[in-house]
Amino acid sequence: MNFRKECEEEEFWASEIAMNPLTSVLVEGESDVLLYSKFLNLSLCSIEEMRGKEKLLKIMEILDNIKSKTKRTIAIVDADLDHLTQTTYNPNILLTDTHDAEIMMFFSSAFERVIKEYFKKEKCNTQEEIEATRNKLINLSIPMAAMRIFDKNNNLHFSFKPNYDTEKDFPYAKFINAKSNILEFINIEKMVSTTCSYHGNQGQTINQKEAVEEIKEILSKKYPIHFILHGHDIMHIMELSLKSYGKKTKQKKTFDDFETSFRLTYTLEDFSQTTLYQNLLNFSYKINVPFVITK
Repeated sequence: MNFRKECEEEEFWASEIAMNPLTSVLVEGESDVLLYSKFLNLSLCSIEEMRGKEKLLKIMEILDNIKSKTKRTIAIVDADLDHLTQTTYNPNILLTDTHDAEIMMFFSSAFERVIKEYFKKEKCNTQEEIEATRNKLINLSIPMAAMRIFDKNNNLHFSFKPNYDTEKDFPYAKFINAKSNILEFINIEKMVSTTCSYHGNQGQTINQKEAVEEIKEILSKKYPIHFILHGHDIMHIMELSLKSYGKKTKQKKTFDDFETSFRLTYTLEDFSQTTLYQNLLNFSYKINVPFVITK
């Protein structure tokens, strides 16, 4: 899509939202619609997919010039690294408490319900085992979080999911050893070489030794894990972990199955404990439209 056409599309969406008589809740994608609509009274508001954070922010910027509409439009976006960079937005743009919605669910009680469905009993029989399993998945995911920060710091714009250049999923299994009763991260060097190979010609421009050292430096800073763990990585690593942790009947499940299970098991009780929920509720009080479901 060329720049002019993209701008025209954003203007179109902004005008459509401006004409909507209901309170509008703008979100990035389809999975966000499926998640957040559970907690909204859809007779009092509409929830709209904006196809990405960048486009959503642009539409909110356009709506900012329509003062009457801005007052009754709210947006929810994944924080990504915004909590670390202390990026600020229009007050009507709300961030997830963690890097993204998947990580918000991962650190909720939904995690226990999901792993009891998919993992062997010995990995989730007691609270201690549940936390040990969660910590194992976190530790496997932290290096990829650092890889993504390295990507952002160097403006590489790597994509860790299929795009126009490749139709293959990012191969986490090349640097995470997942076999029967074994689940371990191999090393940073292997992760970097895998990433460079996945990105073809673009990856060949990277000095891998320097990349490894920079990633080690990022890891040494010990950023808050809630802010850097990426939901896409966690879900793929959970899929991979089924080879060693999963019930026999669940070992062919995919990261999509995990994402769906988290959305289905994430309850109002879970969501109500987040700052995001409280901010949504405060907005509903401010405009005097009770579109947020309460306990």
